[in-house]
Amino acid sequence: MANFTALCAARNTILARAGWDFDANGLTGAPPPAVFLSEQAHATVHSGLRLLGFGAAHIHSIPSDSQGRMQIPALGEQLQLAAGAPIIVCVQAGNVNTGAFEPIDAIADLTASHNAWIHVDGAFGLWAALSPRLQPMIQGLARADSWATDGHKWLNVPYDSGIVIVKRAADHRTLKTARCAYAGIESGEKRDGSAWTPENSRRSRAFVLYAALREQGRSGIREMIERCCDLTRQFADEAARLPFAEVLNDVVLNQALIRFRPPNVKDLAAFHDGLAANIQQAGVCWLGATRWKGQPALRVSIINWSTDAGAVSAAVESLRTALENAL
Repeated sequence: MANFTALCAARNTILARAGWDFDANGLTGAPPPAVFLSEQAHATVHSGLRLLGFGAAHIHSIPSDSQGRMQIPALGEQLQLAAGAPIIVCVQAGNVNTGAFEPIDAIADLTASHNAWIHVDGAFGLWAALSPRLQPMIQGLARADSWATDGHKWLNVPYDSGIVIVKRAADHRTLKTARCAYAGIESGEKRDGSAWTPENSRRSRAFVLYAALREQGRSGIREMIERCCDLTRQFADEAARLPFAEVLNDVVLNQALIRFRPPNVKDLAAFHDGLAANIQQAGVCWLGATRWKGQPALRVSIINWSTDAGAVSAAVESLRTALENAL
């Protein structure tokens, strides 16, 4: 819903820039928009775009590099082909598999002449802004038009705690044009929250987010983020020493991808699915099987506030046991 909300504001705004009144006319007959994103963009971005009426013909997947970042020269070529169309570019700040960040500054430079809307899906990576050592990966963040992130990851709060930020309040406010008559008068001092999100009624999600932020503070969250990143590198280093193991990504955040290639295994997908199932059943840690660049792998994401170096070593040992049992 955070991605959806930002992309709804983006859709309405880019059409208005093209002289089209979405509120009056909807999408029928509108100037065909073009959305550009990495082929590794998260499924929630695709879901949000489809819910907003963008068909496959409007969504252009840009080839990605070995870390899942869209290739900037390819984006530039596609933008030139779409010149004159209303444009949205979706940027990853922390790929869900590799943790990789797309270069926001370079993308903003490319899109400047196209009057495009830049949306940043930063479910994991937006939190890098708190860490001086991680901040360089999100250089240019302020040049985007909207951002989405999650509370249920590093804040360790319940799942449905997405956060959306839209640079210009007037653009965000186009999300809804009707309010219940009994809702009272909206003003700057007393904002009607239901006018800024897709739902009219919901529980008070913001309360638990506020409590987590107040309890940990900026320094506490920064320490947890940096510790999780350090622990992920520890996991990758220790796992790389297991038989037939390969670390597939540069560990820049809190994700690691591990692949095993035993010479006697024919079905690698089933092998990795079995490893993940055995590890989950053992109960020492939880990691899942994934697909990366069309091939199977194990995805590690260290994000629990209580994880320490000992827990990481125990998790690698659980992986070793599952591997030995599978061979």
